[in-house]
Amino acid sequence: MNAKRLAPVVLVLGSLGWVLGHEVLPAVAQTAQAPPASCFLTALNGARASAGLPALATDPAVAATAADHSARMAAAGDIFHNTDLPDAMPPGWAEAGENVGMGPSCPTVADALFRSPEHRANILDSTFSVVGVGVAEGRDGTVYVTEDFLGARAPAS
Repeated sequence: MNAKRLAPVVLVLGSLGWVLGHEVLPAVAQTAQAPPASCFLTALNGARASAGLPALATDPAVAATAADHSARMAAAGDIFHNTDLPDAMPPGWAEAGENVGMGPSCPTVADALFRSPEHRANILDSTFSVVGVGVAEGRDGTVYVTEDFLGARAPAS
């Protein structure tokens, strides 16, 4: 893998999903169960379609890596990037990116990721063609998400 881009993490608090560093609104009721990854995938591909970009394909191995990382974040009660991401991706990819976030619900976290310029850049990067999304629920009902992106398959040597 020649390139690696990891966007800053997003912490979401409040009903409108403001990104860390902005005004934090009063917390909303916690979700009863973590939403499925399909909720985030729908948001990702909806944003790409609105920008005239093709949908991202999913890859089970990449999704498993993302799910494992989300579970680690939920267990820790914090968000952080997967420093092992380059080694965890299937062989043959030249570029990878990662968005991580947490908050009370899929719509809130997805909105916060899209409002962040660094995260939006990953979502709308035309070189990315594959995504793996993992979602986990923390002990307090907080939703933790990892979106791992792959693109620009390296030429065979």
